[in-house]
Amino acid sequence: MGSDKLYQEPESLQHFEIWLRQMAFYLKGNEKKCAYVLGHASITRYDVGQKEKNCGLSKKRAISVKDRIQQVSSNVDWRLRAVGKGSDECIKCTVPDSEENIIDRRVEFKVVACDSDIWKLRQEKECLVE
Repeated sequence: MGSDKLYQEPESLQHFEIWLRQMAFYLKGNEKKCAYVLGHASITRYDVGQKEKNCGLSKKRAISVKDRIQQVSSNVDWRLRAVGKGSDECIKCTVPDSEENIIDRRVEFKVVACDSDIWKLRQEKECLVE
């Protein structure tokens, strides 16, 4: 909780590395495809400061994954964008700050055509702090 790092357990980290390499190879082989790397955070006790922190944390998670993919294949860097979603798109959304919300502390990929409006106009929205 509260970290932009992938799982700390070596077995889990190995699985993530395989998936990140797969994404790098997919983009390398599909030059007309681009990808948003969407970082998420779980809900927490609500206050403006914490919501802002979660926004930043989700962005750091997305950047961390984007950086790992770029290490595998440097020629895809311009086709990746890191976006922080905060807890705005939580899946579990139960008890704030609990381990049962682990699925909400995730990173997803949204693959789009590089010539699409969603990519050219940067239409994927970041989390906002009210």
